[in-house]
Amino acid sequence: MSKKIFLSFLLGIFIVLLGVQTVSAAPPTFSAPTTSLGIAIEHPLSSSFEVNKTHKFHFHIFNVTDGKQIQASAATTCSFHLYDPAGNHILKMNYNVGSDDVLDYEALVTGGNFSYAGNYAFVFQCNQSTIGGFYAHDFEVTPKGIVPTISRTQTATRSIYFLFAISILLFIAFLFVKSKPPVKWTYFLISMMFFLQSISILYTALVDEVVNPKIEGYFSFLASASFILFWFAFGILAVLWFLTTLQTLLLKQRQKKQESYQ
Repeated sequence: MSKKIFLSFLLGIFIVLLGVQTVSAAPPTFSAPTTSLGIAIEHPLSSSFEVNKTHKFHFHIFNVTDGKQIQASAATTCSFHLYDPAGNHILKMNYNVGSDDVLDYEALVTGGNFSYAGNYAFVFQCNQSTIGGFYAHDFEVTPKGIVPTISRTQTATRSIYFLFAISILLFIAFLFVKSKPPVKWTYFLISMMFFLQSISILYTALVDEVVNPKIEGYFSFLASASFILFWFAFGILAVLWFLTTLQTLLLKQRQKKQESYQ
């Protein structure tokens, strides 16, 4: 009866996992000038950055009227503004002219400004005596610098289902297949290894999608624990078969000695 209850419990977990749906972040948006007079600003689009990692933003500015790129000079003043997920204005700095190209305006933002995950935004604005312009863009900061997408989530989900299904099949074999103890416990250990792998993938995927630092730390701990337990189970399996093989060889040698005495 206890085996049936435990098996039903595992099947219940599998059904719950089938219903799990993770939320994907919305793609970043940006604004661009729509007038025929002023300064146009272009920036290589970056959709995501890693938490606590320094990043250098690159900008090129153009005259909207003739399309010519504006070189750095005292007549042009530019500034960079950074906003955190709560909308706080956390950084303001004047532009730096790129060391390799005077046409490249750079803003070096240290990793301390990206101390936690979430949706950030920046505004880069430039002015001359009679014209001006700005560029606004928002982006994701995630634990690993990866923006969750539907396809990425679906791939991780399929992997979890596949590993978990193998784990259940091996555990059923452990419960009901009659075999010698080493083989029987091999079913159990490999079942646990597949289960821990599926849990590790699940927690890793969740870490990439959550924005609450406390929840992120909790899932990171569980992912690390699952990884450690996986290799612990692998070590037990290796020791089990090493001892089984050694015992078999010693038994064969003993049988040969007995046969030689007869």
